[in-house]
Amino acid sequence: MKKLSLLFVFIAITLHSIEQNSIFLEFPPFPATISQEEIQSFIEKLDVLKESYQSRIKQMEDENEVAAQKIDAAKVAAAWSGQMSMAEIQNMQKANEDILNNQQIYTSTITALSTEKDSLLMLLNTDSDSHKNLRDEYMNKCGGESSGSEAECSGLLKKVNVSSQAILKKFYFGKESVFSAYIIEFREKISDIHQKTTTDALNTSERNMGITFPHKEDLAILKMAVDVISEMKSIYSVENHLWPL
Repeated sequence: MKKLSLLFVFIAITLHSIEQNSIFLEFPPFPATISQEEIQSFIEKLDVLKESYQSRIKQMEDENEVAAQKIDAAKVAAAWSGQMSMAEIQNMQKANEDILNNQQIYTSTITALSTEKDSLLMLLNTDSDSHKNLRDEYMNKCGGESSGSEAECSGLLKKVNVSSQAILKKFYFGKESVFSAYIIEFREKISDIHQKTTTDALNTSERNMGITFPHKEDLAILKMAVDVISEMKSIYSVENHLWPL
């Protein structure tokens, strides 16, 4: 019987993992070809996906709200009047400990990822400043009525565009780029704990009010996906001066 119970737990975890990972299959692939149009298309697809998820989240939350109206008054009264059994009290205490632990893990995970993101943005700023200096030199010598020679300006323009291509490829384009790797790491580290914090809150409400929500894991997955998309959009905003001339 114990082995059978463990098998059911394993199956449930496996199915949840499949469902969780399948949501990412709906995401557009990371930009591969260096072009403003591809970045624009990427962001637009993320916007459409985010809007779709938010619409589904709203529908699920509305259905959960309907379920929340069916409160078990007897169970609520027992909880507030101290008539709960010792086993129920211990289960509630254990659940509260798990909730606090998951919240702490979530906070520390977000903090660590934010620190990593800041360090990557500093690397980008360093490369970006060097590129901007090169670009400014070209514009000062060869822009408008400047008097740089054709050969000199051609050479500077080539340097500017080579620098631009190198930065864009390094940070933005392809699965091996800095920000693509960061997003994959963000997704892997945040997905499970993000969903646990969402389901924890719903499970607590179910216990306290004697109700059953129709949407928990599916709602948690969509909320996690929306936050991942928001992080992707914040990363893939490319400053104009980084594009080739």
